[in-house]
Amino acid sequence: MEDEHYKVPSGLYRWDIFGGKKPEFLGLFGTKDRVQTYTDSFIIDKERDILYSVSTNHSYGSPDVIAIDLSGFRNVMYEKGEVCEDMLVYAPGYPEYHPFAEHWQSVKEQIAKYAPGFRANKITPVRLWKEFSGADINNARVTGLRFIDNNTLKILCGDKEKFVVTVKDGKILSIKTACNEEIKDIIKIIPEPEAQMPYYPGRQWKCAVSAMCEWTDGSKLVGTEDGFLAIICKGKKVYSLGPAICQGPVRGLCSDLKAGVAYGVGGDVEDVGNIFKYTDEEGLSYLGCMICDTADNDVGVCANFVLSSCALSPDGTKLAIGAMDRLSCVYICDI
Repeated sequence: MEDEHYKVPSGLYRWDIFGGKKPEFLGLFGTKDRVQTYTDSFIIDKERDILYSVSTNHSYGSPDVIAIDLSGFRNVMYEKGEVCEDMLVYAPGYPEYHPFAEHWQSVKEQIAKYAPGFRANKITPVRLWKEFSGADINNARVTGLRFIDNNTLKILCGDKEKFVVTVKDGKILSIKTACNEEIKDIIKIIPEPEAQMPYYPGRQWKCAVSAMCEWTDGSKLVGTEDGFLAIICKGKKVYSLGPAICQGPVRGLCSDLKAGVAYGVGGDVEDVGNIFKYTDEEGLSYLGCMICDTADNDVGVCANFVLSSCALSPDGTKLAIGAMDRLSCVYICDI
Protein backbone atom coordinates (compact mmCIF):
# COMPACT_ATOMS: atom_id res chain seq x y z
CA MET A 1 0.00 0.00 0.00
CA GLU A 2 1.14 3.56 -0.79
CA ASP A 3 0.16 6.61 1.22
CA GLU A 4 0.99 10.28 0.65
CA HIS A 5 4.73 9.72 1.07
CA TYR A 6 5.56 6.02 1.22
CA LYS A 7 6.50 4.67 -2.21
CA VAL A 8 7.20 1.13 -3.30
CA PRO A 9 10.98 1.08 -3.91
CA SER A 10 12.57 -0.04 -7.15
CA GLY A 11 14.22 -3.45 -7.05
CA LEU A 12 17.07 -4.80 -9.14
CA TYR A 13 16.28 -8.04 -10.97
CA ARG A 14 18.46 -10.36 -13.04
CA TRP A 15 17.03 -12.82 -15.53
CA ASP A 16 19.21 -15.16 -17.58
CA ILE A 17 16.53 -15.98 -20.14
CA PHE A 18 18.77 -17.73 -22.66
CA GLY A 19 20.31 -19.79 -19.90
CA GLY A 20 16.87 -21.06 -18.93
CA LYS A 21 17.09 -19.50 -15.46
CA LYS A 22 14.30 -17.96 -13.40
CA PRO A 23 14.18 -14.23 -12.53
CA GLU A 24 16.35 -13.33 -9.51
CA PHE A 25 15.67 -10.47 -7.08
CA LEU A 26 18.99 -8.89 -6.04
CA GLY A 27 17.68 -6.33 -3.56
CA LEU A 28 16.56 -2.71 -3.40
CA PHE A 29 18.01 -0.58 -6.17
CA GLY A 30 20.16 2.18 -4.74
CA THR A 31 22.43 2.98 -1.83
CA LYS A 32 21.91 2.70 1.91
CA ASP A 33 20.70 6.31 2.10
CA ARG A 34 18.79 6.61 -1.16
CA VAL A 35 16.75 4.04 -3.07
CA GLN A 36 15.18 4.75 -6.43
CA THR A 37 11.38 4.86 -6.44
CA TYR A 38 10.60 6.12 -9.96
CA THR A 39 13.14 4.43 -12.24
CA ASP A 40 12.84 5.99 -15.68
CA SER A 41 15.73 4.81 -17.88
CA PHE A 42 17.99 1.79 -17.72
CA ILE A 43 21.03 0.96 -19.89
CA ILE A 44 24.23 -1.09 -19.82
CA ASP A 45 27.48 0.26 -21.28
CA LYS A 46 28.80 -3.06 -22.62
CA GLU A 47 32.29 -1.72 -23.37
CA ARG A 48 32.88 -0.49 -19.81
CA ASP A 49 30.56 -3.09 -18.22
CA ILE A 50 28.66 -0.40 -16.28
CA LEU A 51 24.92 -0.32 -15.59
CA TYR A 52 23.29 3.14 -15.53
CA SER A 53 19.84 3.96 -14.19
CA VAL A 54 17.99 7.31 -14.04
CA SER A 55 15.02 8.23 -11.86
CA THR A 56 12.45 10.97 -12.43
CA ASN A 57 12.30 12.15 -8.81
CA HIS A 58 12.67 11.08 -5.20
CA SER A 59 9.32 12.07 -3.69
CA TYR A 60 9.52 15.88 -3.92
CA GLY A 61 13.30 15.75 -4.34
CA SER A 62 15.50 15.83 -7.42
CA PRO A 63 16.26 13.01 -9.90
CA ASP A 64 19.30 10.79 -9.54
CA VAL A 65 21.63 8.62 -11.62
CA ILE A 66 22.94 5.28 -10.35
CA ALA A 67 26.03 3.63 -11.86
CA ILE A 68 27.01 0.04 -11.00
CA ASP A 69 30.34 -1.49 -12.00
CA LEU A 70 29.05 -4.90 -13.03
CA SER A 71 32.49 -6.50 -13.10
CA GLY A 72 32.73 -6.10 -9.33
CA PHE A 73 29.04 -6.42 -8.57
CA ARG A 74 28.75 -9.93 -10.05
CA ASN A 75 31.10 -11.24 -7.37
CA VAL A 76 28.87 -10.02 -4.50
CA MET A 77 25.41 -9.83 -6.02
CA TYR A 78 24.07 -12.71 -3.94
CA GLU A 79 25.44 -11.34 -0.68
CA LYS A 80 23.21 -9.40 1.71
CA GLY A 81 23.85 -5.67 1.54
CA GLU A 82 23.51 -2.86 4.10
CA VAL A 83 20.19 -2.12 5.79
CA CYS A 84 18.30 0.62 3.94
CA GLU A 85 17.97 3.91 5.85
CA ASP A 86 15.94 5.77 3.21
CA MET A 87 12.73 6.64 5.04
CA LEU A 88 10.90 7.15 1.75
CA VAL A 89 10.68 3.40 1.24
CA TYR A 90 9.76 2.57 4.83
CA ALA A 91 6.19 1.50 5.43
CA PRO A 92 4.12 3.89 7.63
CA GLY A 93 4.14 1.29 10.41
CA TYR A 94 7.78 2.07 11.26
CA PRO A 95 8.23 4.64 14.06
CA GLU A 96 11.04 6.34 12.11
CA TYR A 97 8.62 7.08 9.28
CA HIS A 98 6.46 9.68 11.01
CA PRO A 99 8.97 12.55 11.48
CA PHE A 100 10.03 11.98 7.89
CA ALA A 101 6.41 12.14 6.69
CA GLU A 102 5.80 15.37 8.60
CA HIS A 103 8.80 16.95 6.89
CA TRP A 104 7.65 15.98 3.41
CA GLN A 105 4.08 17.06 4.17
CA SER A 106 5.48 20.51 4.89
CA VAL A 107 7.43 20.43 1.62
CA LYS A 108 4.30 19.39 -0.26
CA GLU A 109 2.30 22.25 1.21
CA GLN A 110 4.98 24.75 0.23
CA ILE A 111 5.11 23.40 -3.33
CA ALA A 112 1.32 23.60 -3.62
CA LYS A 113 1.26 27.13 -2.19
CA TYR A 114 3.84 28.48 -4.62
CA ALA A 115 3.04 26.29 -7.64
CA PRO A 116 3.44 28.24 -10.92
CA GLY A 117 0.90 26.24 -12.92
CA PHE A 118 -2.59 27.28 -13.97
CA ARG A 119 -5.24 25.84 -11.65
CA ALA A 120 -8.61 24.55 -12.80
CA ASN A 121 -11.25 22.16 -11.53
CA LYS A 122 -10.17 19.71 -14.23
CA ILE A 123 -7.73 19.84 -17.15
CA THR A 124 -8.09 17.55 -20.17
CA PRO A 125 -5.15 17.68 -22.59
CA VAL A 126 -5.64 16.88 -26.28
CA ARG A 127 -2.22 15.77 -27.55
CA LEU A 128 -2.21 16.94 -31.15
CA TRP A 129 1.47 16.12 -31.60
CA LYS A 130 0.61 12.43 -31.50
CA GLU A 131 -1.57 12.91 -34.58
CA PHE A 132 1.19 14.71 -36.52
CA SER A 133 4.31 12.78 -35.61
CA GLY A 134 7.65 12.57 -37.38
CA ALA A 135 8.32 15.08 -40.14
CA ASP A 136 4.78 16.48 -39.86
CA ILE A 137 4.95 17.30 -36.15
CA ASN A 138 4.95 21.08 -36.81
CA ASN A 139 1.41 20.69 -38.16
CA ALA A 140 0.29 20.20 -34.55
CA ARG A 141 0.97 23.88 -33.80
CA VAL A 142 -2.31 25.53 -32.79
CA THR A 143 -3.20 28.88 -34.37
CA GLY A 144 -6.88 29.19 -33.45
CA LEU A 145 -9.71 27.78 -31.32
CA ARG A 146 -13.50 28.06 -31.44
CA PHE A 147 -16.21 26.30 -29.45
CA ILE A 148 -19.15 25.10 -31.58
CA ASP A 149 -21.15 24.21 -28.46
CA ASN A 150 -20.33 23.60 -24.81
CA ASN A 151 -18.69 20.24 -25.54
CA THR A 152 -17.41 20.56 -29.12
CA LEU A 153 -14.24 22.44 -30.02
CA LYS A 154 -12.78 23.32 -33.43
CA ILE A 155 -8.98 23.57 -33.53
CA LEU A 156 -7.06 25.23 -36.35
CA CYS A 157 -3.49 23.97 -36.53
CA GLY A 158 -0.74 23.47 -39.05
CA ASP A 159 2.49 24.87 -40.42
CA LYS A 160 2.63 25.19 -44.19
CA GLU A 161 -0.68 23.36 -44.50
CA LYS A 162 -3.66 24.12 -42.25
CA PHE A 163 -5.90 21.52 -40.60
CA VAL A 164 -9.17 21.60 -38.67
CA VAL A 165 -9.43 19.20 -35.76
CA THR A 166 -12.83 18.54 -34.21
CA VAL A 167 -12.82 17.57 -30.54
CA LYS A 168 -15.87 16.48 -28.53
CA ASP A 169 -15.74 15.74 -24.80
CA GLY A 170 -11.96 15.80 -24.94
CA LYS A 171 -11.72 13.19 -27.75
CA ILE A 172 -10.61 13.83 -31.34
CA LEU A 173 -13.45 13.11 -33.78
CA SER A 174 -11.87 14.16 -37.06
CA ILE A 175 -8.87 15.80 -38.69
CA LYS A 176 -9.17 17.33 -42.15
CA THR A 177 -7.50 19.91 -44.35
CA ALA A 178 -8.88 23.37 -43.62
CA CYS A 179 -10.61 25.43 -46.31
CA ASN A 180 -10.50 29.24 -46.40
CA GLU A 181 -14.02 29.55 -44.96
CA GLU A 182 -13.12 27.42 -41.95
CA ILE A 183 -9.93 29.41 -41.36
CA LYS A 184 -11.86 32.71 -41.42
CA ASP A 185 -14.50 31.25 -39.12
CA ILE A 186 -11.93 30.31 -36.47
CA ILE A 187 -9.47 33.19 -36.84
CA LYS A 188 -11.08 36.60 -37.01
CA ILE A 189 -9.26 39.44 -38.77
CA ILE A 190 -8.10 42.04 -36.26
CA PRO A 191 -8.74 45.60 -37.48
CA GLU A 192 -5.96 48.06 -36.73
CA PRO A 193 -7.38 50.66 -34.33
CA GLU A 194 -6.99 54.37 -35.04
CA ALA A 195 -6.02 55.21 -31.46
CA GLN A 196 -2.51 54.93 -30.04
CA MET A 197 -1.96 51.74 -28.03
CA PRO A 198 0.04 51.76 -24.76
CA TYR A 199 3.78 51.09 -24.97
CA TYR A 200 7.07 51.14 -23.13
CA PRO A 201 9.04 54.34 -23.93
CA GLY A 202 11.42 53.61 -26.77
CA ARG A 203 9.43 50.56 -27.88
CA GLN A 204 6.60 52.29 -29.73
CA TRP A 205 7.21 50.00 -32.67
CA LYS A 206 5.91 47.10 -30.55
CA CYS A 207 2.52 48.67 -29.76
CA ALA A 208 0.66 46.98 -32.63
CA VAL A 209 -2.48 45.04 -31.69
CA SER A 210 -1.83 41.29 -31.58
CA ALA A 211 -5.13 40.02 -30.09
CA MET A 212 -8.68 41.33 -29.65
CA CYS A 213 -12.04 40.25 -28.26
CA GLU A 214 -15.41 41.82 -27.51
CA TRP A 215 -15.85 43.53 -24.17
CA THR A 216 -18.71 45.06 -22.21
CA ASP A 217 -20.74 48.06 -23.41
CA GLY A 218 -19.61 47.57 -27.01
CA SER A 219 -15.92 48.17 -26.23
CA LYS A 220 -12.96 46.04 -27.30
CA LEU A 221 -10.34 44.35 -25.17
CA VAL A 222 -6.98 44.33 -26.96
CA GLY A 223 -3.48 42.99 -26.38
CA THR A 224 -0.30 44.26 -28.01
CA GLU A 225 2.91 42.82 -29.40
CA ASP A 226 4.69 44.10 -26.30
CA GLY A 227 2.35 42.39 -23.83
CA PHE A 228 0.10 45.33 -22.90
CA LEU A 229 -3.63 44.98 -22.29
CA ALA A 230 -6.06 47.83 -22.98
CA ILE A 231 -9.72 48.65 -23.52
CA ILE A 232 -10.82 50.57 -26.60
CA CYS A 233 -14.02 52.32 -25.55
CA LYS A 234 -16.88 53.08 -27.93
CA GLY A 235 -15.61 56.63 -28.33
CA LYS A 236 -12.25 55.17 -29.50
CA LYS A 237 -10.59 56.26 -26.28
CA VAL A 238 -7.92 53.83 -25.05
CA TYR A 239 -7.76 52.83 -21.38
CA SER A 240 -4.51 51.02 -20.58
CA LEU A 241 -4.59 48.11 -18.12
CA GLY A 242 -0.81 47.74 -18.03
CA PRO A 243 1.40 44.76 -18.94
CA ALA A 244 -0.46 41.45 -19.07
CA ILE A 245 2.61 39.53 -20.28
CA CYS A 246 6.10 40.30 -18.98
CA GLN A 247 7.93 39.15 -22.13
CA GLY A 248 6.48 38.74 -25.62
CA PRO A 249 3.08 39.44 -27.15
CA VAL A 250 -0.46 38.80 -26.03
CA ARG A 251 -1.32 35.98 -28.43
CA GLY A 252 -4.95 35.22 -27.62
CA LEU A 253 -7.97 36.77 -25.91
CA CYS A 254 -11.50 35.52 -25.24
CA SER A 255 -14.39 36.83 -23.16
CA ASP A 256 -17.68 35.91 -21.50
CA LEU A 257 -19.70 39.11 -21.70
CA LYS A 258 -22.48 37.85 -19.43
CA ALA A 259 -20.03 37.07 -16.63
CA GLY A 260 -17.87 40.10 -17.40
CA VAL A 261 -14.66 38.08 -17.51
CA ALA A 262 -11.89 37.73 -20.08
CA TYR A 263 -8.94 35.36 -20.38
CA GLY A 264 -5.74 35.74 -22.35
CA VAL A 265 -2.48 33.95 -23.16
CA GLY A 266 0.89 35.04 -24.41
CA GLY A 267 4.63 35.12 -23.98
CA ASP A 268 7.86 35.02 -25.94
CA VAL A 269 8.73 31.87 -27.87
CA GLU A 270 11.89 31.46 -25.75
CA ASP A 271 10.14 32.12 -22.44
CA VAL A 272 7.44 30.41 -20.40
CA GLY A 273 4.02 31.50 -21.66
CA ASN A 274 1.38 32.56 -19.17
CA ILE A 275 -2.38 32.79 -18.73
CA PHE A 276 -4.14 35.84 -17.32
CA LYS A 277 -7.64 36.94 -16.41
CA TYR A 278 -9.36 40.33 -16.40
CA THR A 279 -12.58 41.65 -14.85
CA ASP A 280 -13.64 45.26 -14.29
CA GLU A 281 -14.16 44.48 -10.60
CA GLU A 282 -10.86 42.70 -9.84
CA GLY A 283 -8.62 44.01 -12.59
CA LEU A 284 -5.79 41.94 -14.05
CA SER A 285 -4.87 38.59 -12.48
CA TYR A 286 -1.95 36.36 -13.46
CA LEU A 287 -2.93 32.67 -13.48
CA GLY A 288 0.37 30.93 -14.21
CA CYS A 289 1.87 28.71 -16.89
CA MET A 290 0.30 25.68 -18.60
CA ILE A 291 1.37 22.53 -16.77
CA CYS A 292 -0.90 19.50 -16.48
CA ASP A 293 0.32 17.02 -13.87
CA THR A 294 -2.89 15.63 -12.45
CA ALA A 295 -3.59 11.93 -12.13
CA ASP A 296 -7.33 12.44 -12.75
CA ASN A 297 -8.69 10.20 -15.49
CA ASP A 298 -5.15 9.00 -16.24
CA VAL A 299 -4.44 12.10 -18.36
CA GLY A 300 -0.74 11.94 -17.49
CA VAL A 301 1.75 14.79 -17.43
CA CYS A 302 2.29 17.37 -20.16
CA ALA A 303 3.28 21.02 -20.45
CA ASN A 304 3.54 23.69 -23.13
CA PHE A 305 5.31 27.03 -22.98
CA VAL A 306 4.38 28.80 -26.24
CA LEU A 307 0.69 29.48 -25.70
CA SER A 308 -0.97 30.70 -28.89
CA SER A 309 -4.74 30.93 -28.45
CA CYS A 310 -7.70 30.55 -26.12
CA ALA A 311 -11.48 30.19 -26.32
CA LEU A 312 -14.42 30.03 -23.90
CA SER A 313 -17.39 27.69 -24.23
CA PRO A 314 -20.79 29.39 -24.74
CA ASP A 315 -21.80 28.70 -21.12
CA GLY A 316 -18.46 30.01 -19.81
CA THR A 317 -17.59 26.81 -17.92
CA LYS A 318 -14.71 25.64 -20.14
CA LEU A 319 -11.57 27.45 -21.19
CA ALA A 320 -9.56 25.95 -24.08
CA ILE A 321 -5.88 26.87 -24.36
CA GLY A 322 -3.80 26.04 -27.43
CA ALA A 323 -0.02 25.83 -27.83
CA MET A 324 2.37 26.09 -30.75
CA ASP A 325 5.64 24.60 -29.50
CA ARG A 326 6.91 21.24 -30.72
CA LEU A 327 4.77 18.89 -28.62
CA SER A 328 1.65 20.97 -29.10
CA CYS A 329 -1.50 20.27 -27.13
CA VAL A 330 -4.87 21.86 -26.47
CA TYR A 331 -5.96 21.97 -22.84
CA ILE A 332 -9.67 21.96 -22.07
CA CYS A 333 -10.02 23.40 -18.58
CA ASP A 334 -13.15 23.24 -16.42
CA ILE A 335 -13.27 26.60 -14.68
